[in-house]
Amino acid sequence: MATYKERDMKNVTANVVGEVKTASFDWDGETINVTNFSLVGKKNGKRHYTNCSAYGQWSEVAKDLKVGDLVHVYGFIKTRKNNDKVYRNFIVKHMNKIEKENKEEK
Repeated sequence: MATYKERDMKNVTANVVGEVKTASFDWDGETINVTNFSLVGKKNGKRHYTNCSAYGQWSEVAKDLKVGDLVHVYGFIKTRKNNDKVYRNFIVKHMNKIEKENKEEK
């Protein structure tokens, strides 16, 4: 299995849509936090959805996201098959919330 440094890394900048869900699980005796969220952006005039999973320190950052927040994520797509269905999930290795500028008239 390739490490994430050997994977095809991608950047996505889009808005949070839907519910942000945080959970935890045990892995080799360690508790791992994960936050799942979806992003929506426009690509070639069509909406493009990206399901994201952020682990560890990035889970802590992601858990405070709200619908409409503009977010930049860096990571890779993990694909898995279950019977005839293919699931694609973006694994976040770094992320930033992009603050919108307030333009006040003076």
